[in-house]
Amino acid sequence: MKKLLLPPSPRSIIAAISVVSWIWLFAVVPTGAQCTYQVMRKGKPIGKVQTYTMQTNAGRLYGLTMDVRASVIIPMHVQIQLMNLCNEKEDLTEARFSKTINNTSPTQHSIRTNASGYDLVANNKQSKLDGIISFSSLLLYFKEPVQQQQIFSETHLQWLPLQKMGEGVYQIKTPDGYYTTYWFQKGVLEKVEGENMFGKVQFVKL
Repeated sequence: MKKLLLPPSPRSIIAAISVVSWIWLFAVVPTGAQCTYQVMRKGKPIGKVQTYTMQTNAGRLYGLTMDVRASVIIPMHVQIQLMNLCNEKEDLTEARFSKTINNTSPTQHSIRTNASGYDLVANNKQSKLDGIISFSSLLLYFKEPVQQQQIFSETHLQWLPLQKMGEGVYQIKTPDGYYTTYWFQKGVLEKVEGENMFGKVQFVKL
């Protein structure tokens, strides 16, 4: 009789973090995602974004996965995984970003603390950043940036200005000239609207 292979439980995932580098979690999406957003383009759903968080022995883990399919000249399947690890002060200690388009070789970025700041790696190209990253773009999915004037982008590996547009509404401009707007209600992210390779898209909380 064949044994059934069960997915790892959240407890086993947390235990693994204290033994093996947490970056291996890219192979696993913890059950019980905290929140799901429907990705909309031209009024039609094209995919989903899921976010989750859990406390580990190494700190608090924040994660996001995105799976989107749409046709832009040619059919495109985009998969994104982003994970951050923060200390008790919510300062970033490590981050991993991966993006795959049509199952080609992924774009990969990493951030890791050093003695004076962070070591940054973008597709094997290394650089350094001084100071502390106290708020990154991933955290926008978990908390309203009430006191923030800038956020650090794990995708672009640089600080981006954050502008408050109104009550609970914030906007960032990326280096490639695109704008992304975030809508919060009572501190909870309800909607994201921006531009990317698919054109104008919305992430709407389910």
